[in-house]
Amino acid sequence: MKAIRPLLCLLAVSLLSILTACGGGGSGPNPTVPVVSISGQSSTVAPSGAINLTATVSGDSTNSGVSWTVSGDGTLSNSTTTGVTYTAPSTVPSSPNVTITATSVANNQGASSVYFIVQQPPVQALQSFIGQYAFVMSGFDSSGNPLTVGGSIKADGNGHITSGVIDVNDNGSNASVTTITGSYTLNSIGRGTITLSNALQAFSSTPEFSFTLDTATNTGAIISLDASLPMVSGTIDQQNSGLFGTIPSGSFIFRGFTDNPQRGSEVGRLSIVGGGAISNGLLDIADIYNGNDYTNQTFTGNSFTIPDTNGRGSFSISVGTTPADYVFYVVSATKIYFFENNNSTTGSNTQFIGQLRSQSLSSLTATSPNGPGIFGTIGGDYYVSAGVTYLLSSVAIGNLNISGAAVSANWDLNDASQVTSSNGASPVTGTVAFDPTTGRGTLTFNGGFSDGFIDSAVFYLQSSGTGVVLDTTGSGSGTYPEALVGDLTPQSTNVSAISGDAQSVELSSECDVAVFDTAGFIESDNLTALQDGSLTPCGGSGGTIADQAIIGSFSSLSSIGRSTVSLDSAYLGGGYPAVAYAIDATHFYVIQTLGTTSSQNGFDSSLAIAWTQTLPSTPTSAQFVPTKAARGSLTHLKRANVVRKSRTEAQPPRTADELRKLNKN
Repeated sequence: MKAIRPLLCLLAVSLLSILTACGGGGSGPNPTVPVVSISGQSSTVAPSGAINLTATVSGDSTNSGVSWTVSGDGTLSNSTTTGVTYTAPSTVPSSPNVTITATSVANNQGASSVYFIVQQPPVQALQSFIGQYAFVMSGFDSSGNPLTVGGSIKADGNGHITSGVIDVNDNGSNASVTTITGSYTLNSIGRGTITLSNALQAFSSTPEFSFTLDTATNTGAIISLDASLPMVSGTIDQQNSGLFGTIPSGSFIFRGFTDNPQRGSEVGRLSIVGGGAISNGLLDIADIYNGNDYTNQTFTGNSFTIPDTNGRGSFSISVGTTPADYVFYVVSATKIYFFENNNSTTGSNTQFIGQLRSQSLSSLTATSPNGPGIFGTIGGDYYVSAGVTYLLSSVAIGNLNISGAAVSANWDLNDASQVTSSNGASPVTGTVAFDPTTGRGTLTFNGGFSDGFIDSAVFYLQSSGTGVVLDTTGSGSGTYPEALVGDLTPQSTNVSAISGDAQSVELSSECDVAVFDTAGFIESDNLTALQDGSLTPCGGSGGTIADQAIIGSFSSLSSIGRSTVSLDSAYLGGGYPAVAYAIDATHFYVIQTLGTTSSQNGFDSSLAIAWTQTLPSTPTSAQFVPTKAARGSLTHLKRANVVRKSRTEAQPPRTADELRKLNKN
């Protein structure tokens, strides 16, 4: 984000051999401190259940082994310098989180911990996933190329996927599979998997996905969990099949993001009128890579077609002289997913993916932007080294307060480990302009970028305080635009912390940042969760994580809904820092705040979107329904000490944790 990045990139190339020797994941271990590793971990343990753990210590010339401690309910027995047995209490405790730590006897600076949850085993609840569901996902294939996926599948409530269609755009190569079958699981804590019988481009012959589900709204999170190791994530929604066969109509706002290769973001609005024609098209685009920005740009387009039996249709738009083709998936009368599937005839080299949401223009007035709101945005940065362009992820969340022509903003921003924050106490201020006839407005901040935030943004409202927002900070000699894009949502007065069952999904715009979906429970600001993860396909070992325990805590909310978060998991390690902003009692955003000054490995810059979850009902009363304490809780995120692959001169180091190491040196 700052001018220092190009210098660091050049240093990264010259110090390739040093970094690859260290594994590329931050500072290497101190040879004077023994390194402890633990095996035998389980993410969950049933009441009265037991697990046996074994510890090994490297760098201990005395062979003194370890001592064991436990935090949480349960007991340790059979403790030796190499192993221990943990036995869970006979019932699920009010706080089901357990941490066991092994500490080197020879040097107590060497320690390692494992994290797990005491809970009853969940049962299958297949009947809660039934009907037609649309989804969109974005991320990267196993080679690190941008990958987008969109589709619609039909579940029968009995574990089978009976039909559907899926579109894939892998680095500009498009493919559509129109006959989809497969199987699924869904358990009583709202977590499931989908396995297809049809091969997909960039996936295996039997693609697999992990998902979570809120059975009250039939919305959820979805990520790839496939053996071919693509890394994509997004959301899934039940479709209103009663709208299939009818062309959408009305006014809509939209937002989209593309990683390939013309990296950028867009927001705008359009009307769909008689016969599906597009009118009153208006958009703003921030094009990071090529600089082809558009401001308040009108556009034309070809008609929306009649959606088929999967709710799938098509349309095209032209910005300037460049046409672009899209497919869409109807979710409801107020929400439509879109997916760019350009071919060689369009001339477009983007693969935008996003959603349209209905706009109530007649309800908008000059005061519609007023009040407090929360934003959650994701975008990208880039740098060029030795003629190679590297894509980096940027995320920002925060609080806006608009009153007439004035705005103030509190924020937390993670630009590939370059972390800045107002800390909830030093907002930037600026001005607002708004046109209620289009729903378009602009924000201009006084010295926002120099303070570590942004200088300007554009937003489109669908109703009072609700809309989409795009960072429009221009590039300059010392700045790199990030094209942050996301949602703007009114914040509840006297907002309260989210509590109860919850689910989340992480979005990433960098192939070196893993993604997760998570489901669990938050109570008294403590979280207890299980998550699946798709790890980094480039710059790391790749792979997937299934049923990983993640535990942690939230601080009390500040007056603007901000909370600091501490997370523990096998992937993250212990005490992993993050920040959350609460929208209301049912929704919040989370980003990681691990920066260049931290001694921990990793640098995650993904955006976690979290919302409450109504759990599936079990088929019969005789089957177990988990208590609150037994449910795994929320949140998200990721990385711990993933061993990175060695790199060649053809692919110089590109990760921000490598750059952080250079800062330390």
